[in-house]
Amino acid sequence: VAINGNYVDPMRIKLPQGNHEITVSAYGSDNLKNVSTIRGTVVSSFKPVRKPELFAVVVGIDQYENDALQLHYASGDAKAVSDLLKSGGKGLFEKTHVKLLADRANTGRQAILDAIAAVGQQAQTEDVFVFYVAGHGLNVGGYKLLTADVRYLSGDRLAADSISSEELQAAIYKVPSAKKIVLLDTCHSGGAVSAETLLTRGLSDLEMVKRMNRLSGAVVIAAAETKEQAIEGYMGHGVFTFALMEAMGGAADANKDGFITTRELQDYVEVRASEIAERQFKTRQTPYPSSVGSGFMMLAHGSR
Repeated sequence: VAINGNYVDPMRIKLPQGNHEITVSAYGSDNLKNVSTIRGTVVSSFKPVRKPELFAVVVGIDQYENDALQLHYASGDAKAVSDLLKSGGKGLFEKTHVKLLADRANTGRQAILDAIAAVGQQAQTEDVFVFYVAGHGLNVGGYKLLTADVRYLSGDRLAADSISSEELQAAIYKVPSAKKIVLLDTCHSGGAVSAETLLTRGLSDLEMVKRMNRLSGAVVIAAAETKEQAIEGYMGHGVFTFALMEAMGGAADANKDGFITTRELQDYVEVRASEIAERQFKTRQTPYPSSVGSGFMMLAHGSR
């Protein structure tokens, strides 16, 4: 493809079966003026020959370069969530792929971003993607997920060693799955990631956004509001993750059909985590849910 005499690599887009309207817009060098827009319709004959697969990146960060940041339960939380995804995914998905990052060597900034990018190379449109992280989050000039690389809590080094909300959203957006779940067990995580941005980042065509939302779905559940702490140390887990584990194990199955939907998960965790924090720790921890598009089944459980 040539643009102003310069050749650029063609863009490949994976499309499910059906008609798709493609819009290409060109902008001026100042990134403000819309030079031209081209619209066209593409008919895809692609038809899935398998059930959807589940892809997950599960992160638990206990050990940091800064000794004062060490945690005790994040790694164990990640391992427990990983096991529940593996067992629950068997009854619903063709295959379940869970990447567990729970050691100092694989919980640095680049390792986490690389793991998400690797899913982007494997997952298809019909698959489900889950991102879970337990660790520290900080709201300094916007939300930042503190990776194991973090030593300093201010200045350029913090920005370089952490993952900002914008970077996290951009990385997850690139995963082509039409159904995504993000679970953030960190302090100050409320509003850090927008469910809509995970599916429609940069789109300004409202009608197109509505169509996408009808065919896909994204759910984000953050452990605590922007100014709240995410408490750890309840029954050997973080409060949010303990509620999440109960939900994934079957407690969230409100209609007793043997499956956990994203809506059931959200409703259960939001109430249960708040209840535990108030009863056991006499403090407020309010999970912050965000969802867009259609709810969907995410796990099966043993009572089915």
